[in-house]
Amino acid sequence: MSPNVNPRNLLRNTLFLVLSQFVTMPMGVLVNAVLARKLGADDFGLIYLASTMAGLGFLFVDWGQQATVAARVALKREEAAETLATSLALKALSVVVVSAALILCAWFLGYSRALFVALALTIVQQAFMSLSASYAAVMRGFERLDWVSGLNMTSTLLSAAMVIPVALLGGGLAGTLSAQAVAALFGLVIAQLLLSRLSLGRLLPTAATARRLLQTGGGFVVFGLVLAVQPYVDAVILSRLAPAEAVGWYAAARRLLGTLIFPATTIGFVLYPTVVRLFHENRERFQALVGSTLRLVILIGVCASLGTYLFAGYAIQVVYSSKGFGPAVADLQVLAVFVFLLYFTMILGQAVAASGKQLVWAGIQTLCIVVSAVGDPLLVPYCQRRFANGGLGVCISTVVSEILMVAGAMILLRGENVIRPLVSAIVPAIAAGAAMIGVATLLRPFHPLIGIVASCLAYVAVVIALGGVDRTHLALIKDVVNMKSRKAQATGSA
Repeated sequence: MSPNVNPRNLLRNTLFLVLSQFVTMPMGVLVNAVLARKLGADDFGLIYLASTMAGLGFLFVDWGQQATVAARVALKREEAAETLATSLALKALSVVVVSAALILCAWFLGYSRALFVALALTIVQQAFMSLSASYAAVMRGFERLDWVSGLNMTSTLLSAAMVIPVALLGGGLAGTLSAQAVAALFGLVIAQLLLSRLSLGRLLPTAATARRLLQTGGGFVVFGLVLAVQPYVDAVILSRLAPAEAVGWYAAARRLLGTLIFPATTIGFVLYPTVVRLFHENRERFQALVGSTLRLVILIGVCASLGTYLFAGYAIQVVYSSKGFGPAVADLQVLAVFVFLLYFTMILGQAVAASGKQLVWAGIQTLCIVVSAVGDPLLVPYCQRRFANGGLGVCISTVVSEILMVAGAMILLRGENVIRPLVSAIVPAIAAGAAMIGVATLLRPFHPLIGIVASCLAYVAVVIALGGVDRTHLALIKDVVNMKSRKAQATGSA
């Protein structure tokens, strides 16, 4: 029988996960900044290409086990040792096959020796990280998300502590990637030590558990492939049709997006379980919550998008340096449109998933791969000739793909009445955006930080003044919490 859920533990775990992002994200930006400055655009592009290729291959190593292992442990904690052992054994075997396939793929595409070095070391790092993920999945099954957060933060800090000195001392491509691999190994050791506190018992894999994990993980692999193939297609086509430095410029711009969309990912992470429950229990409240959340997220997204476009030059200069990564400014400015669209689709996508239309949603995402496969070969050479930056072509196809995603989500949700409330956010967003642009333009002679702070404050002030953020957001969240409390009380008294 499952243990009772403690609301305080859920809140604590959520806060741990959110707070951990405030440590891992800045540290990730710092590591990328050091690598980019010390290695240059060419080698930085190789790291991005190798990590994209390895990321696609390791979908088959992980085989959805972050979800399936956690779910199985949550249901049958007495079989946690067997589940963990089987997961580790499956991954150890599949790493060999996937590594060989990745090396053969790189050979077939005719990549340089430097790419082979980067890919081999990235595979080693990913192997250790994948094994650590199995331990983290078991922790999730025991509802120890605080341990998961601590493991993530410790691994990130370890990586930074090892990679940054090696890069600064001139370790080069091989040295820095070797340091990342060693840090991942230490992360695996820490995961083992942390989980040993649960005293799971002897780790023995079984064929029955292996079959179960393989069967239940297949759906996650398909969905993950849809998400991973497009970046892979973009990276490969760009690397074949543009110089190496163009790949590095594009990689620099893409690496900044994770920080820019952090508010949307945080909101989505916290609200998703509630959205799923309300869809089945109270459709009217589902529609109200999704509509209200979309309004809030779009207002934040407009600010993030405009800020990305207006201050892209400053961001690239501070993180990567304008000398080696100047053309990345144009990439980031084009991707500013993608930032806004991504804020939109993150919440829409969760609403679509909650409505049980995951397969159709995955089909729409598959069309994005077609956009890249058709658009990249046309746009990359054109932008390379016209602007000496083929990465702009990939950025344009990325924006087109996300527009397709928005259109598809709106069609799938047309009967849920979640789009109409967005009209009330249009006027505040446009007016606040105009104020933000005006303030940024007036303060252009001053230090960019002054312009960033002042323009964002102007945006927030206009949004509040025009009623863009109102009490309905707080009321809805309070209402949802009250519903959860009432349901928990009813369940406990039954």
